[in-house]
Amino acid sequence: MRVYSLGLLGQALVGTLVRPFFSVRPAVNLGAGRALRRDRGDWYPIAAMALGLLVTAGIGAATAHRFGALGLAAANAAGITLTAGLLLRALRARGVPVRVPAVLLTQLRLLVAAAVATAAALWASARAGADPLLAVPLGSAAGLTAFAAALAVLGGLKLHAPAAAGRARKGERV
Repeated sequence: MRVYSLGLLGQALVGTLVRPFFSVRPAVNLGAGRALRRDRGDWYPIAAMALGLLVTAGIGAATAHRFGALGLAAANAAGITLTAGLLLRALRARGVPVRVPAVLLTQLRLLVAAAVATAAALWASARAGADPLLAVPLGSAAGLTAFAAALAVLGGLKLHAPAAAGRARKGERV
């Protein structure tokens, strides 16, 4: 699971980035008597996924005999991360204004915060000893606290945003 989790960021990005490819095109063509034209850009996410799957299969075939499930998990992480990178890079061509460095910086903040949270959870659960009834809540509390603290330090935690949105809906000045 530790190796497989390396691809979770890529998986989350793919789930998010695939949506603009299908939402920015018109649903119907209302041109006078013209035939409905297919947009070749609709095939880009499929091609990106196919390339990611090809990379997954290649790395998996090369590593499975030596590393077993770890090799397959690493292959999956590499393939889905490649797919996410391809989709992120192609958004601009679809007319979606995206600042790639800003997106990557935000993801980097989350990655660093997750690493800090993992270290804190491991440290706290190790202090609890072999008792899982103590280790799980202690590790969970330490991990959540460390994640929130790391995001606050890195500038990625915006606790005022939900409150400001609520005040804006009520007509208050934000």
